[in-house]
Amino acid sequence: MGRFSPRGRTQVRTVCGLLFLLVGAGLLMSCGRGSFIGRQYDDLTAYYNTFHNATQAFESGLESVNESGGDIDRTRYLSVFPPPQGGAGQSSFEEAIQKSAAVLREHPNSEWVDDALLLIGRSRYYQQNYVGAVQKFWEAIALEPEREGEARFRLAQTLVVAGRYREAAEALRTGLDSGEEYGSWAARMRVVQGELLVRQENWAAAEQALAQGLNDNLPDETGARAAFLLGQVRETLDDPEGARAAYRQVSGYDPPYPLAFAAKLAAVELGGETGPPGRALERLAELERDDNTREMRAEIARVRARLHRAQGRPDRARQVLTAVLRGDQAPRGSGKGRTHYELATLYRDAYEDFTRAAAHFDTASATLSPGPDGGTGAGAAEAAQVLPRAPSDARAQADRFRKLADRSQAVARMDSLLRLGRMAPTEFRAVVEKIRQRRLEEQEARAQRTRRQPRFRGGRRPAAGDASPPSAGQPAVQTQGADAGFLFHRDPTLVQQGRRQFEQTWGDRPLMDDWRRAEAIRGRPDARPRADQTEDRVRPQSSAGSSTAAGVVDVSAVPRDSISRAEMKDQRAVAQYELANALFRAAGRPDSAQTWFRRVLDETPDHPVAPQALYGLAQAHRAQGDTAAGDDVYRRLISEHPDTPIARRAREQLGLATTDEAPGRAVSRADSAYARAYEAWRSGRHDAALRAFLTVADAYRETSVAPRALLAAGVVYHRTARHDSSGQGRRARRRTVRWRRLPSSGTQQRAPRGDPGHRMRPRPP
Repeated sequence: MGRFSPRGRTQVRTVCGLLFLLVGAGLLMSCGRGSFIGRQYDDLTAYYNTFHNATQAFESGLESVNESGGDIDRTRYLSVFPPPQGGAGQSSFEEAIQKSAAVLREHPNSEWVDDALLLIGRSRYYQQNYVGAVQKFWEAIALEPEREGEARFRLAQTLVVAGRYREAAEALRTGLDSGEEYGSWAARMRVVQGELLVRQENWAAAEQALAQGLNDNLPDETGARAAFLLGQVRETLDDPEGARAAYRQVSGYDPPYPLAFAAKLAAVELGGETGPPGRALERLAELERDDNTREMRAEIARVRARLHRAQGRPDRARQVLTAVLRGDQAPRGSGKGRTHYELATLYRDAYEDFTRAAAHFDTASATLSPGPDGGTGAGAAEAAQVLPRAPSDARAQADRFRKLADRSQAVARMDSLLRLGRMAPTEFRAVVEKIRQRRLEEQEARAQRTRRQPRFRGGRRPAAGDASPPSAGQPAVQTQGADAGFLFHRDPTLVQQGRRQFEQTWGDRPLMDDWRRAEAIRGRPDARPRADQTEDRVRPQSSAGSSTAAGVVDVSAVPRDSISRAEMKDQRAVAQYELANALFRAAGRPDSAQTWFRRVLDETPDHPVAPQALYGLAQAHRAQGDTAAGDDVYRRLISEHPDTPIARRAREQLGLATTDEAPGRAVSRADSAYARAYEAWRSGRHDAALRAFLTVADAYRETSVAPRALLAAGVVYHRTARHDSSGQGRRARRRTVRWRRLPSSGTQQRAPRGDPGHRMRPRPP
């Protein structure tokens, strides 16, 4: 046989190749799709023509979802499988659904059917179409393919995110019963079960499920998040050592930096709580990097402040918190609110400065409002998944300590006025002159700073660090030289104080233009000062540069005579009792309340509020675990005020038999006491009669005699007040009316003609 040339050999190969393809195509057509060769061809075309493109589209959408992550919120239980964020990669997921559906339509017998069902289900999951996703996962399970384990895992994951906890628990039970068949998917189902139990607040079972899942093979991201959640669960179970071990386990899964940072920070904080805070502070410094976000810097500052407080250094803790709030990288949103909340608790607990605590709580409540998402933007399904240590009561704390601060300031103001009132005339004039000079100096200093500041078109911009300090008597947050901003708008204490003073002066005025004119037309001058305000507090201040307003010091509120001082002492006793009661009831500080109850009893033992102060003191002793001291105070109350209703409550606290009398006998005793007071009045002993009538009104307030005795006391006071130069009768009357609230009686006995308690105007004796 002769040899072919190279060109001839190429032609022969081409002809043979064409013949082979024609023969192969004929064989495929003759065998049909049901044959082995037909199925291989169907699988090949299904993958390369459709499913490959569907997978690429899904991966593109998944990349967008993963890129939407951010900082870790350590105040909430971390979701191992975070719910999808709406809007991320939606078009890519829709393309994956369409191409996977084409596989099911055009290649129903290929091996990619179960993969297509799973891909459709996962795409609908990321589209937040949980109903459609669940349907596709059930269809994949019904095929009983090799990927049933993955289908059961993704079904349970979707049901948990959708809030269908009962169905999720049943799906997990069925899947875990056959867990050995599903390999690593069983471990992921354990993790899903742990997250479900966290949402159901079954902490012990959640810890067990998460620990079992972590003992098996898990993907890095899933394992890291599961270990972090396990640490949070152990914190809830008050197991700090176990929580630290779980947080340290996070780094073994090569997590993203925000998750690794949060885990290390949590481990450092727990180390400071259970071990030496100094070592924790050293480790905390290792977490600081130049590329840390605002929230990370704020988190480090809050942990550092807690460690300083654990070392007994509240001043250092305050400096750390104020520095991060005033810095260039100050936190925003919820991070800012948590930092203000931390500073508020510092002022409340370490300094007992309730004014500043109320101001910072108020600022924190603006971003930590108790809405459906707690002010952080989380969904409603996660609203309840906050750790016990998370700040969630900022608004309530602000209201509580704002009232407490008002009472504290009222007591301090009356103390100052009484101290001025007791001064000798020469000393008093010297103090007033000193105050006047200080005001003039402060006004001149403000005017100089205003002249030094540059002017800008459309307004004035203050220079950095040129904010004027608050005037005397106005507390401000110490910022270590930081700028409080124009008109102190960055200082929450001054903002809160200004708001409170505005409301006290102007009331709840409408938020509208020309409101003064509207109020004047209606004839309701809201700007009248109250009786307990000094003139300089409510008078509009003059413009800068005018010395008239600053040169006048109003002293009309200073009690310079004995009667005014006695009346203010009565008012102060009531204010002191209200402050003590607020400290005990609202602030939960029985030790501080005990001090103020004792002050009421020491300074005004004969005041009508004294029985209430004794009862509050006894309760404060018991709240601190000193039952013996509390019982002694109860016995003192019963001994000194035996016939008062509060003494009856003290007997109940001691378990003694009450001395309630029959109604007829009580009225008889009240009538006898009233008759003795009436005889004292007729005999001309008006002071003794006044005291006797007031005693009857107080001791027998449950009877119909009490209103009559109080009316008689009023008549006696009216007839004798004009001759009362000491003011004792007037003070006794006012104190009794303030604290003796008598119940309305349906039937009253009519007093005899001439009796001071008669309904008509009595005739002179």
